[in-house]
Amino acid sequence: MARVTWHEDARLDVDGVPFLVSAIPLTTEAHLVIKSPRLVRRYLDLLEAERPRRIVELGVRDGGSTALMALAAAPDLLVAVDLDPDPPSRLVDLVRSRDLGDRVAFGFGMDQGDREALTALVERHAPDGPLDLVVDDASHLLGPTTTSFEVLFPRLRPGGLYVIEDWSWECLVAAHLAQARPEIVDERLSSVTRVVEILNAGGTLPPELVREMSEANARRGAADGNLFGAIVEAAADVDPRTLARVEAVDRRPMADLAVAMMMAAATRPGLIGELTVDSEWLTVRRGDDEVSADEFRLGEPWYGAFGYLMADRQETPTDGMERVRSQWPSSGA
Repeated sequence: MARVTWHEDARLDVDGVPFLVSAIPLTTEAHLVIKSPRLVRRYLDLLEAERPRRIVELGVRDGGSTALMALAAAPDLLVAVDLDPDPPSRLVDLVRSRDLGDRVAFGFGMDQGDREALTALVERHAPDGPLDLVVDDASHLLGPTTTSFEVLFPRLRPGGLYVIEDWSWECLVAAHLAQARPEIVDERLSSVTRVVEILNAGGTLPPELVREMSEANARRGAADGNLFGAIVEAAADVDPRTLARVEAVDRRPMADLAVAMMMAAATRPGLIGELTVDSEWLTVRRGDDEVSADEFRLGEPWYGAFGYLMADRQETPTDGMERVRSQWPSSGA
């Protein structure tokens, strides 16, 4: 592991390279990691404990987390996958300046829900050995996330780890909305969920919605610094006619994936050795059983017998999502 030095809560150096940790995208001379400082420390602890040699990261965005793992873990292989066709220039410069081209591979312009493309990418870069770690911080949508898991989990070595970040975001939207505006949960939950989804994907919202959300957020103050909660509450406070300009979602939440994994852990303990669920991560450790990497599917016909899961897997790739960075204003957050 490389030497990591924290200078303050949100700034650190890894092998002499500066990083800024922030939940809000900022223009900076440092590599930007869009996570909380606590979560970054958790990732660094995981890298220290697991010492992964072959890593796949789904969801790159500004490239800060990729740069962090490339330097902190110094793996033999790090495959970074993102829907955006253009890799972040700062990340490209780091790979070039640190001579990491033979260890860091890019899969940009690739949808994590594209089973054939993802399979081909991994087999091209890791044809002769299993993976040690997969980190999924990409679409946060049930169908594409499930597809990626089915492609990559069987390719982990026994004892390897699969981490899905922000698996609970739809649950958190509902919880925040129910707490702030319980009288409108049924009416506006799907639209507010879509607002958060667009912002997470780097998409743009109608200007009038951004303006009203900004005004609502400024009135509230968001003194606790909870940006996620501020966004949910601000979206709930805008004029319903403005919010209606955002198409509501009609699909199952990521929580279905946690339930499906729980069922698999109970019935196929040799495949899923350990399943850990907390507010940030859904973490799955690979068991010792062999499984066909090309034929593995998480669902079983009886999964829906208890009413937990819908039959529709919604495996449609997310290629239609806008990739322009959000202009969500940060005042008051």
